[in-house]
Amino acid sequence: MKASVSPITRRVALSGVAVAATTGAVIASDVALMWHAITLDPARADGARSPHKAIIEDIDPAPKPVFFDEGLESVKKQMAEADPYTKVFFVDVVVSHAKGGKVAAYKVTAYHGEDSLEG
Repeated sequence: MKASVSPITRRVALSGVAVAATTGAVIASDVALMWHAITLDPARADGARSPHKAIIEDIDPAPKPVFFDEGLESVKKQMAEADPYTKVFFVDVVVSHAKGGKVAAYKVTAYHGEDSLEG
């Protein structure tokens, strides 16, 4: 019997993003994140919408809400103060999906650096 692979898993696997087999979570390591919107506002309470939106082309070309793992507030501040719309940031994220497999949001779990978008 041939195992079934969802379209999102197939697309993610082709882009080099790892799928955690034990949890079903999609974990993307060292991907390029480009900000669409970011603020220095305090962290939102659970259940609130994130004011931060970013594009990770390797996963989905549309801007998605971005949340930060606990303890990464200083990374968010560093990104927001670094002229974020002219840079690309390299991060690890957990990708959340809505029903039907559509990408819903990203949770930044690690930061690896940045580079200028201007070539």
